[in-house]
Amino acid sequence: MDVGSRRTLNRRLQHLKLCGCDFNNMHEYFGYKDTKDNIRKISLTRDLNLANVFKLTIRQKKSALNPLQTYIAELPRDMNNHIYSYIAVNRRITYSLEVPSDFPFRPLIWSLISFKENGVTKPNYDTNPNDMYCGSDFSPAMSLESQILMYLSNLTWLHDS
Repeated sequence: MDVGSRRTLNRRLQHLKLCGCDFNNMHEYFGYKDTKDNIRKISLTRDLNLANVFKLTIRQKKSALNPLQTYIAELPRDMNNHIYSYIAVNRRITYSLEVPSDFPFRPLIWSLISFKENGVTKPNYDTNPNDMYCGSDFSPAMSLESQILMYLSNLTWLHDS
């Protein structure tokens, strides 16, 4: 990454911080409101060795069933609560985001690091973020955070309430 591109990226990141974006709590910046049944966490960290590489982590814990409907009357409440804690769906997707040397004139390069659902590693994930743009659809106006938000909007399970 050349000096000009690095400077542009650093200015953009500084602007995000001034606008109130906490990279450890990007879900708040993007307006994802948690409910008692759906908790989300989105964080972005910069690689310590490479200035143009980031790690994006998306987590979700969603209760699949209503405890009032699945309550077993013969069991104590503590046991029901313990059983209910295992009914939740836990997802965690981690991507490596590489900012190309001619940023912002080319989109981010996404590489899947891992995708786990309830602790089980899935070999791949259906939605490939590198396929978000077709031909000349990409615009230099698409900033780092808007590309991330565009990908998040394609994750239907993240939006289910």
